[in-house]
Amino acid sequence: MRDQHLDRLIGDCVATVGSEQNVEFAFLTVGDRQPFTMLDPHQSGRNDYRGRTKGALAPERGTIVQISDTQRLLAITGPSLIKLADAPMPRQLHLRLHRASTFRDLDYLAEQALKFTSLSWRSTLPTSRPVTIQYSELMADLLARLRAVPDWSPALLNTRLRHSRWFL
Repeated sequence: MRDQHLDRLIGDCVATVGSEQNVEFAFLTVGDRQPFTMLDPHQSGRNDYRGRTKGALAPERGTIVQISDTQRLLAITGPSLIKLADAPMPRQLHLRLHRASTFRDLDYLAEQALKFTSLSWRSTLPTSRPVTIQYSELMADLLARLRAVPDWSPALLNTRLRHSRWFL
């Protein structure tokens, strides 16, 4: 997002709500590719079904490390969630708070992101990203596949389905 778009978006939202409301918001960038890696030197790992050690040095799920005032690392996969002894070290989520945000409790936002990794309808296990991001990407992928369907037209969605309440 560009700063000029955020400033305009924020101004429009606050003007719509009016001056009688105190509006706080946070723009949080969530990524899994960053130059940082979190290690726990006290983590000896767990034994897999063959007795081999897995997850040595991997921090426990939910561990949050502060990089700066506006950046955190969040461990999503702990040693007990690693499936194989020869699996690579799990990557953590990199959370970055945009400077235009007025809600600045990044630890609270990191905990919220962690909770969103446990809400998957696809599995009882936590996901690697918050479902708010993962579901959006799945929907975009599925919609892109519709282009390959013969005689598909987006006008088909302009029916009662468009105005109904539904959830995947």
